[in-house]
Amino acid sequence: MSKQDASQTSDGSGFYGPQYSRTHGHLAAEIRREVFGDDIGQESWRSSAEQHEIGNFLALNGESRVLDVACGAGGPSLALVEHLTCSLVGLDLEAEGVAHGNALAKRRGLADRVTFAVCDCSSKLPFEDSSFDAILCIDALCHLPNRFEAISDWARLLCGAGRLVFTDPFVVTGALSKGDVDGRSALGANLFFVPPGLNEEAITAAGLNLLNRLDRADAVAVIGSRWHDARHRRADVLRREEGDAFFERRQLMLATAARLAQDKRLSRFLYVAEKPL
Repeated sequence: MSKQDASQTSDGSGFYGPQYSRTHGHLAAEIRREVFGDDIGQESWRSSAEQHEIGNFLALNGESRVLDVACGAGGPSLALVEHLTCSLVGLDLEAEGVAHGNALAKRRGLADRVTFAVCDCSSKLPFEDSSFDAILCIDALCHLPNRFEAISDWARLLCGAGRLVFTDPFVVTGALSKGDVDGRSALGANLFFVPPGLNEEAITAAGLNLLNRLDRADAVAVIGSRWHDARHRRADVLRREEGDAFFERRQLMLATAARLAQDKRLSRFLYVAEKPL
C-alpha cells in the first residue's frame, strides 16, 4: 500500500521501508500480475483501469506539471509519465521508495521528466504557489493527521483550473467492530478512519470545486481477495522473506479489507476536484 506512513507510526512497525526494498523483486511482480492483470509497480488498491482513469481525470498533456504526493516507489508515477509525456515530481517520506523511483526513472530514460524526493507529506510542501497543473494522492490521505490542512496546501500549489485526484480507502459507511478496525489496521500503520462527507468538506474548505466522487469499494473487495489468495499460494516463500508474524498480519489486513468492502461497511472513494480560475 502506497505510501508515506509507516515510519511515522508510534509502534515502529516499519511496513513501507522493507516493502519498497522488495517491490522490484520477481515475486512481487508476479503477485501484482496475478492480482491486477498488469504490473505497473502499484502497491495499493489502484487497478490498471483506474490508473488510466486517473490520467483522464487529471486532464494531462505533454506540458502538464504533476505532483504525486506520497508516491511510494514510483511505479504508477512513471507509468503515468510514459503514457502522457508530462513531467512529474513525486514525494514520499520513505527513502527506500524514493531511491527505487529515481533508479527506475533513470533506467527507463525518464530522469529528465521525473524526480522523486524525500519529503514529510504531512507538512506544508516546499513549493511556490501555483507550481503544478495537477496533483494526485492515491490511498495515502488516510495517513495524514490533518486532511483539511493537506488539501488546502494542495489547492495552494495548483494553477487555476488545475485538477486534484485523491483516494481514501478509510471512509466508514457502516457499523465497524473493534475487531474490524484492528484487522484493517493489522500492519500497524497510523490510519485515520473518517465519516462520509468529511473529505467533501475539506475540498470545499480549500476553495476547490468537487467534480466527481466515485465509490470504489467493489474494487477493494476483489483486489483484497485476490491479493490474499495469491499470497496464500506462496505462503512458504513469503514467510521466509517477511517473517511469520508480518505475513499473518498482512493476510489479516487483506482479508478484513475485502470483507468490509464487500459488506459496504468501509469504503474507498475516489475524488476529483478542480481549482477555479
